[in-house]
Amino acid sequence: MNHCVGRYAHRCANNQSAIVSLRCNNAKAVTLELDTSTLEVIQARGKYNQLPSAPQKRITELWHRSVVKTRKQNAEDPGSILTPPTSLLAPGAVYDL
Repeated sequence: MNHCVGRYAHRCANNQSAIVSLRCNNAKAVTLELDTSTLEVIQARGKYNQLPSAPQKRITELWHRSVVKTRKQNAEDPGSILTPPTSLLAPGAVYDL
């Protein structure tokens, strides 16, 4: 998407950050950098390092709430059978919206 995501490889290698690509209709929409300890969004960028548009921001918020926050809450529940939140940060994670 012609943005600077490659500059964060060292943080990913040190398990400080995870890069996630959100897609819409199989086209890249937004790239996110997530803090692996808190699962919060550090930054979100669109094509050419642009800030996400209003609809892209909304998609990002919905994804974060439905996937990350739900999994984080379930991981804190010792009886939960869902995967822990760190598993959603697998290298090269792509989510189709």
